[in-house]
Amino acid sequence: CVEFILSDNRIVSSALCHNWLVKNHYGKFSRMTSEDIIKYIDKEEANRKKHVNRLRIPLSAPIHFEHNEDLPIHPYVLGYMLGNGCVSSKAHAIYICTADEDAVNYIRSLGYTLNKGYSNSAASHYEFRGKGFRDLVKKAGILGMVSKNKRIPKAYLRASVEDRLELLKGLFDSDGHSGQNGKYSSVGYTTISGCLKNDVIALIHSLGGTASYSEKPPYQCYIKGQLYNCEKSYIITARLWNDKDFF
Repeated sequence: CVEFILSDNRIVSSALCHNWLVKNHYGKFSRMTSEDIIKYIDKEEANRKKHVNRLRIPLSAPIHFEHNEDLPIHPYVLGYMLGNGCVSSKAHAIYICTADEDAVNYIRSLGYTLNKGYSNSAASHYEFRGKGFRDLVKKAGILGMVSKNKRIPKAYLRASVEDRLELLKGLFDSDGHSGQNGKYSSVGYTTISGCLKNDVIALIHSLGGTASYSEKPPYQCYIKGQLYNCEKSYIITARLWNDKDFF
């Protein structure tokens, strides 16, 4: 048995005779056993080749979990609330804070009532209205969470593929970002919650994607002349078959 460390730091165990479909740095696919891969790496390292770790394997298919539970809140809405929502049990209302009118309109199209409240040049508060909504938030398992301890409820991590994709879109529409890193595009997510970081990575893995993260240490910044202490944050870099599934 041999272990391989993937680019996102996952460890995969396999027999020496396991047959892999791999792509080399020239873009050519071939079949290689685990033993062949070890020999290839040893040979490339001996020749001091810079492409020694450039073997790639295709992304896997999403996991289909059995016995999906009923979800009290639509997964997109829950994902968006984990990013841009206030679900404190002490707050008089449950709301999201956003400048993204497309997200607001989509949430409304799902049957939720959002009343626009306080606004400034950066964003607006939208309060969820409706009898029993706070009870649904409590049933979903996120009532009382604050930014530093937010996480995805287990039922949502083991939901159907379609529901998990909606959850992913809600998360990334709130605290996600995309950009260009040289000739490659990148998709990422930022949070100060270590638990949410782990859950988002697990969610992406369950959908067949790859995800790794880096840490940004605490720092201080000035906003409109006032000094703020900022928490340590986690920046997740992710990839799926189709990066459009993130947004």
